[in-house]
Amino acid sequence: MKILGADIRSIRPVTGGDINQALLLDTSAGQFFLKTNTAPTAASMFEAEAAGLALLASANAIRTPTVIGLATPQKVDSCCWSTSKRTSDH
Repeated sequence: MKILGADIRSIRPVTGGDINQALLLDTSAGQFFLKTNTAPTAASMFEAEAAGLALLASANAIRTPTVIGLATPQKVDSCCWSTSKRTSDH
């Protein structure tokens, strides 16, 4: 299986949230954090979260994950962040 052209080596659940399923993907291109949600409002929720992260990143004051993309494959909304690249190292 691949994501963004990289081979997925392992997938493991990440705990801490109630609304979404969170996964850590270890790939040939590094680690990625993936959130999924099947609720009808998931797409708009992830879009708002991505916009909020972009706004935080623009302040260049705190480390903020880079949103790689939003997708609705097979009617499952998801959002993926790189765990190794940050918009700021503050």
